[in-house]
Amino acid sequence: MPNIEKLSSGYAIREVDIDFSIGKRYFFRYATPSKYLVFSSLNENGPEPLDYIAYAKADISLKNQRGRINALGHAKRAIHLVIDQLLYAFAISKAYRRSNFPSKLALLKEIDAFPIRILDQLNRTRNLIEHKYKDISEEEVVNFTEVAEMFILLTYPYFKNIVKAAYIGVDRDDRCLECEASQKKEILIIQEVQAPLYFNSPQGRVYYNIEHEHKRIPLEEIKLTKANASRWLPYINLFMYCTKRIAIMLPRSNESPGGRIWEDHLTREIII
Repeated sequence: MPNIEKLSSGYAIREVDIDFSIGKRYFFRYATPSKYLVFSSLNENGPEPLDYIAYAKADISLKNQRGRINALGHAKRAIHLVIDQLLYAFAISKAYRRSNFPSKLALLKEIDAFPIRILDQLNRTRNLIEHKYKDISEEEVVNFTEVAEMFILLTYPYFKNIVKAAYIGVDRDDRCLECEASQKKEILIIQEVQAPLYFNSPQGRVYYNIEHEHKRIPLEEIKLTKANASRWLPYINLFMYCTKRIAIMLPRSNESPGGRIWEDHLTREIII
């Protein structure tokens, strides 16, 4: 019979995972991803975010004001591209398509995507230059570009396995639910899964060995619009939590997910 300890590598469970059910996620007992969105590219029709960072560094090397201003623009595009793709992954990009950058940052804070204070400060620096026609020093643009690069490197692991759906347990509800963000329909789909296997825990009923073939009963569809934000934010917040959890986990077995055998976790790997 499974228990919480055995499921902990694949499940986020209240009172086991730090911060799992606080804030907007307070009513979730457990969650385990059921569907992922995997990006092979963040911009199929143009430069990737790190390409823009390379352009920025090349412009900085010109050692003149025009190069520094152009570098700032490239670094800004890199940040905006990453944020827009993250919003797309959670099916909320169209709802916020016409929103300004501060509004998008506020949304990222709501879903606990990552620390945003430094991005807010970067945006203020950019506004001074673009809207107040202020000169920018080399130190300022180098700092801006380096922070932009660090931000992009932080977010790249997310795009390898973005959780777009999860099996969840909700307070005062013994059912197994599945919640999915639909990019095509721009809705949040909530269904009951007729899963037969579960055990009782201090957190309540926890289902396991859930199969995609199990029958689904449609319960609710929530439009992913600004007006409905209070209804869908807890679920998108949960998807973001699960995505971050996956991004920072190291392989637990002898074989990594990419087919590599790890001979020494501290020094090197053998590619086979």
